[in-house]
Amino acid sequence: MTLIPVSNKGIRYWVRILQMKPLQQHGRLLPPPPKAQSRTFCVYARPGGTEYIYQFGGGSGAQLKSIARYDIAANSWTTLVQVLNLDVSSGAAINDGDSVIYIFGGNSGTLTLGSTQKFNIGTGIVTTLANMPVLITDAAVVKYRDSLVYLVGGGTGLFGAAMLTMCRFIILNRTLIQQRHLIR
Repeated sequence: MTLIPVSNKGIRYWVRILQMKPLQQHGRLLPPPPKAQSRTFCVYARPGGTEYIYQFGGGSGAQLKSIARYDIAANSWTTLVQVLNLDVSSGAAINDGDSVIYIFGGNSGTLTLGSTQKFNIGTGIVTTLANMPVLITDAAVVKYRDSLVYLVGGGTGLFGAAMLTMCRFIILNRTLIQQRHLIR
């Protein structure tokens, strides 16, 4: 880690520079994902204490609905039998504990989705939830204090216009219960 001084509009502060390591874990190369296409999105979860990275959507055709899982300890990828209900490219995902993953927005071809899907890790069931208050793709998603999810920024589709948007979702008992568009 390296600290460098930065000045912006008369304000001085320090920025931490982290060094990225090559795709190696404990001296071994990581295997390529089975979904080696663009516009996929990932989330980390630990069901049953096993660490996984789940990779969703992206690419084209059947890949848009596919789900792959990387087992960190075994250093191996698996394409899951379960698939998303809707085609999704460049969406966003966040875990709720280690049993549920929420998938937000994205696009399918020229159609920008305002969809929300819920993937139950234990059962493999994907449920389509109510649409978001705004159609969005390429957004960032952050979970705050285990019950608030914020979806920030994004665009209107593949090479579409950038959007100034922020949506808030509330999670209660593993259920997404409220959505609110915070910027008009």
